Amino acid sequence: MYLLIKTLRVFVLLFILIGANITTSYCQSLIDSLEQVAKTAKPGWDQVDMAVGLARLYIGGPGDKINGEKQIAIIYKNAEEQNIPEARAYGLIMENIIGNNITNDSEMSIAACKEAMKIAREYKCNDALVFAGDQLAQRYRSMKGDYQKSKETLEEIFPFMDETVDPRTIANAKRSYGVILTRLGEPEEGFRYMLESIDMLRKLKADPYIDPKIGRVSALYADLNNVIQYALTGLSESKLRFGAPEEARQYMAEALQLAIESKRTRIISWQYERFGMHYEQRGYYEKALENFQQSRMLLENTDFTYHLARSNYYLAKVMMNMKDYETAQDYLKNSMTYFRATADSVFLSEQLLLNSRLELRKGNLAESKEVMQEVELFVPALRSTENNGLYHQTLGEIALESNNTQDAIGHFIKALGIYEKDKLELGVLESETSLVKAYTANKDFEKAEEYGLRALEKAYTQSNIAYIRELYLSLSDVYAAANKYDQALKNYKFYTEFNDSVYSADAQVMLKEEQVRRNVVGIETQKAIAEANVQALTKTNQLYLVAGIVLTSILLLSLYLYLNLRKAKVKIEEKNKERETLLKEIHHRVKNNLQIISSILSMQSRKLEDSLAKSAVDEGRSRIKSMSLIHEKLYSSDQLTNVKMKDYIEELSGFLFNTYKPSGVVKQKINVEDIDMDIDTAIPVGLILNELISNALKYAFSTNGDGELDISLRMEDKEYVLQVSDSGKGLPLNFTESQNMGMRLVNVLTEQLDGLLKIENEGGAHFTLKFKPSLSL
Repeated sequence: MYLLIKTLRVFVLLFILIGANITTSYCQSLIDSLEQVAKTAKPGWDQVDMAVGLARLYIGGPGDKINGEKQIAIIYKNAEEQNIPEARAYGLIMENIIGNNITNDSEMSIAACKEAMKIAREYKCNDALVFAGDQLAQRYRSMKGDYQKSKETLEEIFPFMDETVDPRTIANAKRSYGVILTRLGEPEEGFRYMLESIDMLRKLKADPYIDPKIGRVSALYADLNNVIQYALTGLSESKLRFGAPEEARQYMAEALQLAIESKRTRIISWQYERFGMHYEQRGYYEKALENFQQSRMLLENTDFTYHLARSNYYLAKVMMNMKDYETAQDYLKNSMTYFRATADSVFLSEQLLLNSRLELRKGNLAESKEVMQEVELFVPALRSTENNGLYHQTLGEIALESNNTQDAIGHFIKALGIYEKDKLELGVLESETSLVKAYTANKDFEKAEEYGLRALEKAYTQSNIAYIRELYLSLSDVYAAANKYDQALKNYKFYTEFNDSVYSADAQVMLKEEQVRRNVVGIETQKAIAEANVQALTKTNQLYLVAGIVLTSILLLSLYLYLNLRKAKVKIEEKNKERETLLKEIHHRVKNNLQIISSILSMQSRKLEDSLAKSAVDEGRSRIKSMSLIHEKLYSSDQLTNVKMKDYIEELSGFLFNTYKPSGVVKQKINVEDIDMDIDTAIPVGLILNELISNALKYAFSTNGDGELDISLRMEDKEYVLQVSDSGKGLPLNFTESQNMGMRLVNVLTEQLDGLLKIENEGGAHFTLKFKPSLSL
């Protein structure tokens, strides 16, 4: 079902891409229609209105700056020649939209809006004043992150909303005001304004406003669906911020549908981006990734460079959360290149904060601090609640990684206060989750538990899978450190349940074509024999009767046998399905039990002061992980008895690198053929790999620091060849006489595989294991 849904999404996206020529089909035909009507427009307000409507479509649809500016020139021409100077305000509003949608020039946009408001006031054109004021408020909010200034601007124009103002313009202003109120901590009042705006727009769709200046519906109404979808998106995002995820998803889905119907590249891409943000904030990273990728695909080969840069930023963010740090770095690099070139301090500071956190996730503490030094230059630009809170959140994470728990707690509490003030629930959840870790590190387990339980309740309210999972793991650590092992195991079990991939048995019985074919052939053969017998008994009527009886009996017997065979076959297949499900469940439970054992060892390790004992326990944990990983691979794949070694070795190696964390830069080179091994072979091979890789990471590079670790597995002359080589300092001279437990285990497992182990000690340590495939394969 999941693959079917993904396939359908791809077809939908291809349909959208083919359809515009998104911007050359529906949107272009709309533009063409308006261009035809515009040819008959009379000089004055009639031509001004058509030019405003066309400029809005050219700028917001294909991002056509040249044709947009041509329409603006028509507005200015009419303003001068027809002596309607107030019309210049509409031209300036369109220039502002070019600055926002195409050139990303915030200063030009803001200046154009202010000048438009000045002209509108001078000539008492309230419609232009409200239109320009709403646009200015949007620029303060989206381009500057200054919510208070945005609110003040909207409140300044509200008294001018009289009968001369197009209700569409009033609805837009109310929608903007509602969004701002939710950002400034007044959600209920904000929702009221947004719902009122949507209701007004829907009524206008059924009963449009007749503009008295032109005696008809304004050309701007051609874009009404787009206005409605923006209003729905604003309401959706606000609902999500305040812990109503299902309502938010429904509004977002409706907005996406309207965007798709518009067949406008930028609008559809933007809506997919917002849906991606919706899922990313709820912790559904795979769904977020799908939507961000669809958004980016639509923007490729377009002139929307600003929106493409933003898309790269969101992809970097979700890839970081999915722990694909290299891909995240690539996307972020592309995004930052654009925002550095445009010198956009608001968005560049946002990119830098993400970059600092990304370096921290990669284990690069020094690089993370270095990035934050550059962020300090942009602190005045961090006006928005999100960025201001994120600034202190990042400083807290750096302090925690530096083992400065008091500073970490201080920054997390500061971030929490910022988020709580503006009622940003997702930020509150993030800060409280961080405080659990900080108080645990500070050994204040009572505080850690308090914040953990509080945050967990919020995570469930927000349906945030990522934070639910993380909080159960953090609470497990809290209880383990506080010697409450029953609670620790209980929370760790919840963590593993949320962390595992969901699988289910396939309820459909798959018919085996070969067996069906054989059954059908058997019936046809028996029928042919019966017909031959009938021909042999045609001499008398009695023989005809006997033949008929015989033929009928054979056919009935054949049908009986066929139905019984089919029934038996289906039962066998159902039994097979039951056994497959049972086998999956067994692998799943074995893996969970091994993880619980590993967790117990981890708890015990924290209490040990003897370094040798602690090392022995940690080695035991890594051996358990090598076996647990095999069972995880088996229950999460279609093959219940064979392990795909390429995936297994890559994941095991990554785990060991993360566990032992060599001090230098050790590059890993993995070259594994597509080989499947049965579980009886895969477990000893995994344990051998665990010993060889962990020994290399612990001992090989302690002197040289940097180096390379090569792992390969291939089939050669009908036997497997497993090689693990490092470029480190090599094995000690007395290695063969004083082998540790790990190497003794390698030798025992080599005998179990009936293999041959060759050890070389030139230019580093080189282990080559050759063994034959199991007969079960």
